[in-house]
Amino acid sequence: MTEKELLYVEDAIEHEKNIAVWLQDTITKISDKNIQSTLEQQLKTHQKQEKDLKKCLEGYENE
Repeated sequence: MTEKELLYVEDAIEHEKNIAVWLQDTITKISDKNIQSTLEQQLKTHQKQEKDLKKCLEGYENE
């Protein structure tokens, strides 16, 4: 992986973390259960994407 690609993956991980924090905060502020449910699904998606990107970096570090 090139340095540029590595930086891109690191930026993507931070982006996913920021989205997750925003979603968690928003979920606590919304009273509509349907919207909360939708945001919780999105939160799980972004947490999985962060985890997958970290796995990508781990694979690079092990090479």
